[in-house]
This record gives sequence, structure tokens and C-alpha cells, in this order.
Amino acid sequence: MKKINTAIIGIGNIGYLLSFDKKRSKKTWSHFSAYNKIKEAKLVAVLDSDRKKIYRFKKKNKKINCYTSLTKMIKENDIDLVSICTPAQFHFKNIIELLKL
Repeated sequence: MKKINTAIIGIGNIGYLLSFDKKRSKKTWSHFSAYNKIKEAKLVAVLDSDRKKIYRFKKKNKKINCYTSLTKMIKENDIDLVSICTPAQFHFKNIIELLKL
């Protein structure tokens, strides 16, 4: 069975960082950790406007493509599902951008 190729927009807390919060239990706290636990899913790309977050992510996850451009991420990857993990006020903008691509 073909895996579902996934991407995350926003690799802050809910997108990625909560996976490493030592104050939290071992449960799934981020979209990153959720995709890693689902055998039918493959995380192929992440996007963030903060280059420092991209750099830190890339150091630990060399096989996952990292972007600061949504258009480039979508054009360069075969993505089936996108998690929007940006602050709530940007969700609508992210959805509209995705629909236009």
C-alpha cells in the first residue's frame, strides 16, 4: 500500500517542538510525532517562515525537505495531506494559498 505523503506548515509548538518538551508525558503532542507513529504516513516536507526553526529541524531530520516557500514545497513534492500548524490567525490565509496551487 502506498504511504500517505504528508507535510507540515509551521514547525513551532504544535507542529514540532512539543515533541521535545520534557514537562509533557510520552504521549503524542505534535503533528511531527503523530506522523512518525502512523505507519501509513510519511512526512516528506515542512514549511516555516523562521529560518532558525528550519535550520534546527534540518539538523535532526536530514531526510525531510524543508521550505520557506509554500509554492516551492507543493511543486517539489507529491503531497497528499497538509497539517496547518501556524498560529490560528494565519489558518485561513494558508488554506486559500493551498487551494490556489
